[in-house]
Amino acid sequence: MKKKLPITKNKDVVVSWVYTWSKQQDMSIHEQRIVLRILEACQAELKGVKLKDYAGTKRKFEHGLWDVDAQMHVSDVIFSGRDYNEIIAALDSLAGRFFTYEDDEEWWKCGFISNPKYKKRTGIITFRVSNDLWDVFTKFAKGYREFELNKALALPTGYSLRFYMLMSGQVYPLDISLENLKDRLGIPADKYKDKNGKDRIDHFEERVLKPAKAALDESCPYTFNYVKVRENPNNKRSKVTGFRFYPVYQPQFRDEELEGKELQAKVTARYQIDSHVYE
Repeated sequence: MKKKLPITKNKDVVVSWVYTWSKQQDMSIHEQRIVLRILEACQAELKGVKLKDYAGTKRKFEHGLWDVDAQMHVSDVIFSGRDYNEIIAALDSLAGRFFTYEDDEEWWKCGFISNPKYKKRTGIITFRVSNDLWDVFTKFAKGYREFELNKALALPTGYSLRFYMLMSGQVYPLDISLENLKDRLGIPADKYKDKNGKDRIDHFEERVLKPAKAALDESCPYTFNYVKVRENPNNKRSKVTGFRFYPVYQPQFRDEELEGKELQAKVTARYQIDSHVYE
């Protein structure tokens, strides 16, 4: 069966490293797509687009005192038809999830969305996004990741999407402990263990890592290879404590139009720097 793809003009979306590297709950792909649409709107706002009229009459984002009122169509999230149960389940589940932020100065926690509504006859979805969370999505002082929106929307699982965001633009290998990786993917600490509490690395690979890698290998400009990290690197039977991920760039899957815009922006920036130097 041919894969259903998002009906959206492709674009590069930037997301803060704070969100990319945050601890997550295990979201469904439809929940993740709602978050992606919020990120898309954040990106548009940074470019000066008036969100009240963003993308026509069906998709709107309006800033209030405490929240951003959001509206979109079900087809922005589900590409294979309008399934009432799927979208209601996604909205209900996402409304029960929380984002937690902490730095040297503060700690806070807020829901991903609140007040979700679905108008069945029109297919319109509405909800609210906390201004605090909106700010996390749009502030890049601690770094960022940039990825193609349509590639992300078309990925089949939440795990593959998280890995795509994590590996996009990555140059150097990433060492991540098993415990930390589970946190980042929203996997409970006791999952993929046997009855004695021993980690079942084979299960973790078969159900998380390998399917995510296969999805990225098939369609994304960034994917990864990985090796196990052991307590004793010289002993192949030693306990696996984490993984080393090697980013792999696949230029054949890069959107040519977006790549052209990216190169043009770099050339323009370089020209401006050179002109300033020789003034």
